[in-house]
Amino acid sequence: MPKKQIVKNLIDILMMVSVILLMSYALIGEKNHEIVGVTMFALFIVHHVFNWTWIKNIGKGKYTPFRKIQTWMVILIFVCMILQMLSAIVISKHILTFIGLPISVSFARIIHMLGAYWGFVLMSVHMGLHLNAMMAMMGKRKEKSALLKILLKGVGFLIIAYGLYAFIKRNILSYMFVQNMFVYFDMDEPRVFFFLDYVAIMGAFAGIGHYVAKRIKG
Repeated sequence: MPKKQIVKNLIDILMMVSVILLMSYALIGEKNHEIVGVTMFALFIVHHVFNWTWIKNIGKGKYTPFRKIQTWMVILIFVCMILQMLSAIVISKHILTFIGLPISVSFARIIHMLGAYWGFVLMSVHMGLHLNAMMAMMGKRKEKSALLKILLKGVGFLIIAYGLYAFIKRNILSYMFVQNMFVYFDMDEPRVFFFLDYVAIMGAFAGIGHYVAKRIKG
């Protein structure tokens, strides 16, 4: 695998880890949350630098159904990230306090929550859309036994099923549509359960994105 691709994959992995950590805001503390947030934004910029060729060709070529979904997904994630960073500047108490923006803190908190949860779901789907390509780059074998294929599909569906259950259990939909203004964290819950649930949710939406991509591409 080319060194450039290895670096790109590493950046993507670090972004996924950062997203999970950012969702655990109250569990890692405000200052750590801000540090991870700034790191995530830096990784986001580097990610787009590495994908500049794709970005500059947005207005060129034929738009297949898959390319349309892929492009809109990138645009929506970009909007979420920008909203996240702007609102983070307003509500920052540690890292970004030297920057001022004429936005009310209460409004910034709403925008930050919307960007966080919509961004989390959209990035997970986006990852799933490219799962086949990512696996191929990592040297995925083309031929598998029938039993292994069944087992992999079974594991995939279990992850999607549990991830969607965790999505409902964690009331994420209520945060995405501002039905609940305050994110609830059970401070007595073992941290590992929280992280496993969010990894499963990410896996579920990545799985959905993967199957949508397969369906569209035929």
